[in-house]
Amino acid sequence: MSHHSWHRYGGLIAFATGLFVPLAFAPFNFYFLLPLLLAVFYWLLDDATPRVAAWHGWLFGFGAFLTGTYWLY
Repeated sequence: MSHHSWHRYGGLIAFATGLFVPLAFAPFNFYFLLPLLLAVFYWLLDDATPRVAAWHGWLFGFGAFLTGTYWLY
C-alpha cells in the first residue's frame, strides 16, 4: 500500500498510537515505545492538510488521555 492509502485509516491509526503512549511511562516502563509511536504519528502528519492534521492530533491526544487517566485514579 502506498503512503497515501493509509490516510484513509489515519484517524484510527492516530487514536491507536495514542492509546499506547502511557505504556512508555511508569509503572510499565516500555520507554522504547514512545519514539516509535511518535514516529508513526508524525508519519501520519506528512502531507496532511491542516484540518486533517488537527483531527489526527486530537485523536492521538484523546487516545493517550483515555489510557493515561488511570494515574488520576
